[in-house]
Amino acid sequence: YQRRVHGHAPLSAVVQVHRKDGEISIDFQCSQNQPKITNINVTITNLSNNAIHSFAFLAALPKHAKLNILPLSDTTMPVNGTIKLTLIIENPSEPHKAVVMRLKPKYCHSNGTWVEEDLKVSNLPAWI
Repeated sequence: YQRRVHGHAPLSAVVQVHRKDGEISIDFQCSQNQPKITNINVTITNLSNNAIHSFAFLAALPKHAKLNILPLSDTTMPVNGTIKLTLIIENPSEPHKAVVMRLKPKYCHSNGTWVEEDLKVSNLPAWI
C-alpha cells in the first residue's frame, strides 16, 4: 500500500552502485515520499575472505544538492557481513538537475591491507 503525500506519489528504486569481487559491494535502496527529498538506505557487504575493520564512508554531491549522512551501523564487518547507513538528499534545483554522487569507502582487511576507493555514481534515478 502506498499513499500520496501532498499529491506526490512515493517513488522507490534499488541501485547496485558498486561491486568488486574480493572486496565490497554497495547497494542503494532509494525512496522519495515528499518532493525533492530522497532517503537512501545504503547496504555495504563484505565480499572478501577477510574481516574488515576501520570502515569509513565519505559521500559528496554537486553544490546544487544537500547531503546528510547518518552514522554507520558499525565500523567492522565479518566475512559476508554488512554495514548499513542512511543518506538524505535534498535537491531543490529548478529546473531539476540530475545528481551525480562521489563515494569514498576506506577500510582495512584483517590481514592488514588498506583499501580506499574513489567512486563516481551516475546511475541514480532521475527523480533524485
